[in-house]
Amino acid sequence: GLSDGTETLPVPGREFAEQLREPPAPVELPDPDHPGLAWTRNTRIHRIFNNSSTLAELDIPEVREAYLARELGDGKANTVMLSGTLVRHAVPARREAMLVSVSNIVASLHRRGIKVFDHIDLTLLGGYGIGNRLILDNPEIQRRDLNRLVSNQICLVNPAWRGHLLDELERKVASGVDAL
Repeated sequence: GLSDGTETLPVPGREFAEQLREPPAPVELPDPDHPGLAWTRNTRIHRIFNNSSTLAELDIPEVREAYLARELGDGKANTVMLSGTLVRHAVPARREAMLVSVSNIVASLHRRGIKVFDHIDLTLLGGYGIGNRLILDNPEIQRRDLNRLVSNQICLVNPAWRGHLLDELERKVASGVDAL
């Protein structure tokens, strides 16, 4: 260990064995002037739900409409950030039900002229639903820090996980949300 002199800390600025490389492709961002993004320039955001919501709280139409009228009745918000069950990909038994819940909420908000973006945490996994089992069964999908230590998060660029993530994103877009 460090106390007996057999290990040394890296020299600041020289923590890596070789020069860091640039990613092989540039990060692509949408054109900020695209007409489809015009709504993002004048957003007044209101958040509904908390991170641990099941999304089923508003499954009954009368309850959903009363809640939205109470939360958004003042007209101050034109955009809603939808939170709740941020790690939906780790709860496959409720996947379809949550998609229906989101679709119904989005439809109600759109009728009010309100845009919706869905707040999700695609990298989180451990400790939620089947997350720990998925990590134990598939350790290659875990994100690792600079010291190569594993975490309870998923590596977004891992080929073993990328297909699943793209499927999740397509399903979320199909629910009618305006942004992720």
